[in-house]
Amino acid sequence: MEQRNKIISVFFFALLLFVVYQLLRIFSPFFQTFFWGAMLSFAFYPVYQFFKKLFKNETSAAFVTTAAIVLTVFPPTFVVFTNLLGQTLEFYKEVHGYVKGGGVESLLQTIQSYGWFQIVQEKVSTSDLSQGALSDLLLKATKMLANFATAQLASITKNVFLIPVNVLLIVFFLFFLIRDGEKIYRFIYELTPMEENDRKAVFSKINDVFSGVIRGQFFTSIMQGILAGLSFFFLHLPAPLFFGVATFFTSTIPITGASTVWVPCAAYLFLTHQTHKALILTLIGIFVISLSDNILKPIVIGKKTKIPVFLLFLGIFGGLRIYGVIGIFLGPVFITLFFALVKIYQERYQATHQD
Repeated sequence: MEQRNKIISVFFFALLLFVVYQLLRIFSPFFQTFFWGAMLSFAFYPVYQFFKKLFKNETSAAFVTTAAIVLTVFPPTFVVFTNLLGQTLEFYKEVHGYVKGGGVESLLQTIQSYGWFQIVQEKVSTSDLSQGALSDLLLKATKMLANFATAQLASITKNVFLIPVNVLLIVFFLFFLIRDGEKIYRFIYELTPMEENDRKAVFSKINDVFSGVIRGQFFTSIMQGILAGLSFFFLHLPAPLFFGVATFFTSTIPITGASTVWVPCAAYLFLTHQTHKALILTLIGIFVISLSDNILKPIVIGKKTKIPVFLLFLGIFGGLRIYGVIGIFLGPVFITLFFALVKIYQERYQATHQD
């Protein structure tokens, strides 16, 4: 009888795993749209709770929240993305013309004219970073960006009929995830085969890191990107949207952060005798763009994530490389989940083994 029960159990779990695998294959084409719907529903869940209290009805509150997200998020995202690709191509053309027109040689001669740059110039001229090498480096870097932008434009043109379908799917997922998110969460929570304390700890960590990354890091990075883009725009500098998006990504880098973008730009302005613009950009960079990170992040994130900065950086950029844009969120989640499971192992299994 015991042998028969074991066979039944093995068959049941094998069948369950097979069905789950097939479901994952069936739903895999919709993974990205589902994920974006889930991210938006999580980010705007407090808005849904506000409308829920106001309307006293879950469906009405979910409908209004979804409509608000569609009107406030989708149009600006589309405009920014399409303009960004255009500015990237334009920026490549400008850099290409600058290099071919002898701009790099002229810049190095300007640097050489500064007395306090003599030592640096001597080291540069005797190293591999020659004028030709610097020109090639700039051309290769901007060409890579241009190729990426061209590929994205081609992809948009090729899939122009799929874009509305994907948007509709995101809206569909968004509505039901907002309305039934709590029930889905409880279902997954109860289904997870762990001890109650361990399960609570793991889900709490995941919730905290999502709050930290989505409502914290993501929000502060967007604000820094907007501030940088506006600064470049009002100073009449080229490709403000491009540098705004670059600031958004570099703001997650430990120590340097957003200054990775604005410091070299300010230095270039100084070297090309655009002193007023350089001074204004430096002041805005220090007291507005970079300082906003120190002000906003503690307010929005607090101490929720508790992930070391360098690990958060590696998680975001490693996830970005492996999973694409959604990796910005998945990377930190997997890191947090790893540490939560290690802690459970140390507290439960390692302690039991020592006893």
